[in-house]
Amino acid sequence: MRTEIHRWLIIASSVLALSCSSQSLEGAAPDEGSGGITTTAGSGGTVQSTGGSGPAGVGGETTIPGTGGVTAQGGSPGTGGVGAAVAGAGGRSMADGGPGTGFITPDSALVGSGGSGGSGTDGSRDGSVGSGGVPGRGGTGALGGAGGKGAGGTVVSGSGGTSHGGSGAASHGDGGAAAKTCMGTSIVASEANDYAFSSTLTFPPVWVAPRSNLQFDWSGVTADFGRHALDPKKDLDTILVIEWDLNLVDLQTKINADALVMRDLTMVPPLLFATDGITTSARLLDFTFNGSPIGGDLTSVDQLMLFFDPSAYDPSTHTFTMIASTGSVIGQGTRMIQTFLIDPASTNTLVAMTTGSSRLDFRADLTKLVPTTIPAGQPKVTFDWGRMKTNAMGDDFSGANAERITSAFIGRFLESAAELSGDKFLDLEQLALTLYRRDVDTGTSVDLSTFQDRDGRGFAGIDGTGTWLLGVQCGDCRNPAPWYITVLEPCQ
Repeated sequence: MRTEIHRWLIIASSVLALSCSSQSLEGAAPDEGSGGITTTAGSGGTVQSTGGSGPAGVGGETTIPGTGGVTAQGGSPGTGGVGAAVAGAGGRSMADGGPGTGFITPDSALVGSGGSGGSGTDGSRDGSVGSGGVPGRGGTGALGGAGGKGAGGTVVSGSGGTSHGGSGAASHGDGGAAAKTCMGTSIVASEANDYAFSSTLTFPPVWVAPRSNLQFDWSGVTADFGRHALDPKKDLDTILVIEWDLNLVDLQTKINADALVMRDLTMVPPLLFATDGITTSARLLDFTFNGSPIGGDLTSVDQLMLFFDPSAYDPSTHTFTMIASTGSVIGQGTRMIQTFLIDPASTNTLVAMTTGSSRLDFRADLTKLVPTTIPAGQPKVTFDWGRMKTNAMGDDFSGANAERITSAFIGRFLESAAELSGDKFLDLEQLALTLYRRDVDTGTSVDLSTFQDRDGRGFAGIDGTGTWLLGVQCGDCRNPAPWYITVLEPCQ
């Protein structure tokens, strides 16, 4: 049975694009000198017969004989569209320019209404349309806001036309909200939905004497390399000593890439010491090899010491690690790693593991992924990661690697995805308002309704509160970061 042992839970978000549609209608030609009418559910307002003028430095106040009045845009496409009381909007009433005269605001780019001549009086209330515009033209259409959002909606072309954009999901006038595209109850993981993660672990070595009964001490480990506090007596269950057929630089590179393989081991299996909840140190000859005490039938002391002999195993090409883990499954639950090297000239026999034995630098980004949308309040959702090619670290996630997933999780957080991408990323398990888990024994898919919290309560679906994350984790990987994390968002 594949069981997830890692205590460092790392869980991800992005922005879902909203879809909007706009509509443009042609209006009837107005009488000479009259202005168009905008009647919108946004903030367009009713247009008076006016030339209008904007605030100083925006619309300007220029009279040009024989030219129809053109008002500045009542807002910018990114802030509220035509009709918003911003640039050049709703100016004060101007003196009558006389027949054939109107007012023009040089910075405007949008609307004038049909007819020649006309009055420059009676400024428009919302900066939408000036009267006495260019003959025969009712105004140029403009989108009522970036991304289909904002007040005012779309201004139509055509003389005397009507601007539309009222509220609602389709055209997004003031207060409108579009429904999110729903991925349904059968979701498939993809690289676009995954978070991004990179990390670098380094392991400062200790130099020790050759062929000696080394003492290993882990009493100084009060936090793991994920910076989580731990009790060295209660939380560390297994101590391993492993010799690698790699120099220190190559070992660090392979650990960071999670690329270690069996042929990298010099000693198989590793030496093991099972703690008793009290002991925080042990001698080399206290360890077992393949389940048997050192000096027994399988391994003599001389056979063991050969691995620690620099004449047999060159220290420039061989590195030792002391690994402290939670749980008893070899290769899982790693909390701290201390490297040590044989020095023929050294008399030191102590390998002391501390909170500084492993140093972690990382970068996580939960903000650029495309969220996964599922129906609100619906727990019966199937999640399949079998089509993935690469994981969050950019490594292979295809074929047999997809079967390396041993656990899955769902968490709800008060913090935003951006906040969770910072230092809080290492504390996701502690920060989760609610955390649901399940083991993955076989296959590449799970049913979310089978997840449970620590009290045995089942997952009941997501809602619109907080940040919801869904992820899967490789239990036998030495890099504990989850391979996949996505943000869950509700849809109807």
